[in-house]
Amino acid sequence: MKDRFDGRIILVTGASSGIGKAAAQMVAAKGGRIVAADLGPATAIADAIGLNGDHLPLTLDVTDEEQVQSAIAATLSRYGRLDGVVASAGIICNGPAHEVSRAAWDRGLAVHLTGSFLVCKYAVEPMMTARSGSIVALSSVYGMTGCAGNTPYNVAKGGILQLMRSLAADYASYGIRVNAISPGLVSTPMTAGSMGASHDAFARMHPLGRPGTPEEVAAGITFLLSDAASFITGVNLPVDGGFSGTKSISSP
Repeated sequence: MKDRFDGRIILVTGASSGIGKAAAQMVAAKGGRIVAADLGPATAIADAIGLNGDHLPLTLDVTDEEQVQSAIAATLSRYGRLDGVVASAGIICNGPAHEVSRAAWDRGLAVHLTGSFLVCKYAVEPMMTARSGSIVALSSVYGMTGCAGNTPYNVAKGGILQLMRSLAADYASYGIRVNAISPGLVSTPMTAGSMGASHDAFARMHPLGRPGTPEEVAAGITFLLSDAASFITGVNLPVDGGFSGTKSISSP
């Protein structure tokens, strides 16, 4: 079946929680072998996801180029191939421009945008040799449109969309597809801890009237990653309960 990943090796960054965790679990359930990369000890990453079988948990800071190179090398040493990437590592980085420190700005772009770039830069090399591969990068509805009080995040996520389009153009001739997912509000540990009272108001801005779940976003990720999307590249898929399509401000 075209939505299966039997025997395929998929690297997932930000794999310990939220959308990355859901994507790793869903790909594994569809037969894929997961290289689960995140901050923290490899054993903690494996425990967080509940990995059983031939999977590879790796400690990875996506902003560290040497660590990214080592993660790709470890993947190739273990499996001899890399078939797909889900670039989902992310952090909270908000605030209006005049309140954002240079350090916070640099860190936000480093994790979201530079981290995605570095992972893709080194992942495409074995994919070019194999002349096949699929990459899905995590953007956001706020990479598609502006919003107040969120400058570093908006800019980083918008940059991911341009990164995706550029990679799609560069590597299509090698049979490598590159797409993006733009979630709306999703119930994850990160959003629960950062939004406070604004959480419910933001949820009401989605026409479906609720936050999404990590599993709903993971379903979009696995579709774009799989052969079911074999003629799709350079595309951004909003998984946002209608937020970007209707700009509704309330739900019935």
